Amino acid sequence: MATPIAISQRTLIELKSLIWHYEDGLKSRIIALHRASHPNGGKSDGEIIHDELNKCRRSDSHRLINEYLNKMETGITQVSEEVQELKHRLAGKRQEYRTLCDKIHEHKTVIKDCHTKIDSMTQKDRHKNAAIATLRATLSLKDLELAELKIASLEKRQTGGSDKGHTQQDADIVLMDLAENELEQDVRVQEPEHADKDKIARWEEMTEKIIDELQTMTRVFSLSTSLAMQNDELRDRAVDRELIIRDLSREVAALRALQSQSQDRWWLGYCLLKKPLKIALVQLASGADKAANLGHARSKVIEAAKAGASLIVLPECFNSPYGTQYFSTYAETVLPSPPPQDKSPSWHMLSSVAAETRTYVVGGSIPEFAPETKQYFNTSFVFSPTGQLLATHRKTHLFDIDIPGKIRFKESEVLSAGNKVTIVDLPDYGKIGLAICYDVRFPELATIAARKGAFMCVYPGAFNTTTGPMHWSLLARARAIDNQMYIAMCSPARDTDATYHAYGHSLVVNPNAEVLAEAEEKETIIYADIDGAKIEEIRNGIPVYTQRRFDVYPDVSKGEVKIPTTEMARDNPKTASKRTTKKSRSAIADVVAREYTIHLHKRIFGASFKKRAPSAIKEIRKFAVQAMGTNDVRLDPQLNKRVWESGIKGVPYRLRVRISRKRNDEEGAKEKLYSYVQAVNVKDREAKGLQTVVVEDS
Repeated sequence: MATPIAISQRTLIELKSLIWHYEDGLKSRIIALHRASHPNGGKSDGEIIHDELNKCRRSDSHRLINEYLNKMETGITQVSEEVQELKHRLAGKRQEYRTLCDKIHEHKTVIKDCHTKIDSMTQKDRHKNAAIATLRATLSLKDLELAELKIASLEKRQTGGSDKGHTQQDADIVLMDLAENELEQDVRVQEPEHADKDKIARWEEMTEKIIDELQTMTRVFSLSTSLAMQNDELRDRAVDRELIIRDLSREVAALRALQSQSQDRWWLGYCLLKKPLKIALVQLASGADKAANLGHARSKVIEAAKAGASLIVLPECFNSPYGTQYFSTYAETVLPSPPPQDKSPSWHMLSSVAAETRTYVVGGSIPEFAPETKQYFNTSFVFSPTGQLLATHRKTHLFDIDIPGKIRFKESEVLSAGNKVTIVDLPDYGKIGLAICYDVRFPELATIAARKGAFMCVYPGAFNTTTGPMHWSLLARARAIDNQMYIAMCSPARDTDATYHAYGHSLVVNPNAEVLAEAEEKETIIYADIDGAKIEEIRNGIPVYTQRRFDVYPDVSKGEVKIPTTEMARDNPKTASKRTTKKSRSAIADVVAREYTIHLHKRIFGASFKKRAPSAIKEIRKFAVQAMGTNDVRLDPQLNKRVWESGIKGVPYRLRVRISRKRNDEEGAKEKLYSYVQAVNVKDREAKGLQTVVVEDS
């Protein structure tokens, strides 16, 4: 049995004091390093620590760690109280055990005295039996003499003789005297025997009492044995509790140490890319026939999927020639979503081919017409392997250039600009940033995507033969090295007979600015393998994430960044030029319910038994945020209970859930919408193969 470890409330307070001591030491070290690197700085110690803490709060992991720490401290307090209560109970049981031991000792003394008395009584019985035997032997001799005397008297009577002085009457008198004497002697002998019987009766009564006391003591012994076993059990439980406290204390210390480090660990590439990804860029040649362009694009997507690609990217304006004179002719209406087939055949082709090939498809871009405002946009779509629309991006920066003697092109003559940063969550892999062509010249979009956890930025683009040779590859490598992430740029193939000559040269660049794959000018498909380990390697080697100076310049990802919160990410043209962060009414009105299958075994792989249930709850919340775009996630109590009850035995491999996005009517609510997650009664095996579906919210 393990030796108990005494951990009191005082010890826990000392443990917290030790943690605070290390935190103070860490703060002193941070201040010393800052003073050494900024000898002329005028900041106070508090300002330095405040800035460093702001750096450490750039991700949700800080909040999650604090919540987990608070839960751990609450658990430690509760366990400590239970241990104290067990100790009090154990002390009471020990006192009872001592009292019983004292009583047992007293009973043992009484039993010993009784045994001594019994031995004495046995010795007296032996003496008494010997006296009785002697007396009986004496009586037998007297009987024999009396019989001889009677016989002699009878013989004299028969012979007629008589002794002088001894008549028959004298003989009878002698016999009577002898009989009386014998009777008196017999009475005198019998008196001690009656007295001994009384003593024996008293001794038997005392013996019965002693036997009763022995039985009582036997019951006391049994009770004391039971109490001893209970004491051992309580002691074992106390030891287990103290071991749990010790383990929790170690975890708290480890988490405190982790908290004292930089909280931007996601920047290192941890969990950015959930698993390796094969990407395909389709460098497509498009003509004047839209139907032929769509059929050709469909066949190329199927070809790339058969080659093993999981993410397939089409070029800018893949359904039409590129030029301001073509935008209005080839434009399609995509709102409300999903649009009718005749309003947007390109939208339906992309959705169907994504579902058919079971791949993620970035649909390059197409000209879009908004009937409400009579505006045109250059719009890109992302579809999931089930054919569901994940995101929409409208070109944010319009291509307006004028290079004398070479090229003049103004998209703003026809198109309107979008007003949102688009970051798409691919549930199987992670987040990607999405922008179009001229957007690549503005590093803020890629920086925001990287700061928000994207592992890659995808740019469908159509650089021309003037700007392409100078800047195409250079910009891709610059965005990659600036943000230490993958960059993919997909161009149309060059058509010398068209009015606009695309540069081609679609390419994929890794976080170290190395070109993994690059096409030439002609139509082709290029492939590249995307691996999260490369991001981690580069960011560990050159840790620019720890060297940014947001005290000198602002963090663009913390500004008025507008990221779509619905799968359509609809722009409001009336507010596009006002640079405001006010949410559109369409986003608030988008109330929907869907059923998903969450693969929990992939998300919590490697978690210990104690951490499986909380890890599963965390992943369910994270999945709901990604699926519905709402930060406020609420779990149904039955779902919470189901996960926690199966936490020790093992969380199910697949979990079918219904996620409903609802309006938040609470007063003072920061979020206009919230997501409500419920469990669908489907067995683990039956959930395999079920797709995401839109359902009626009951």
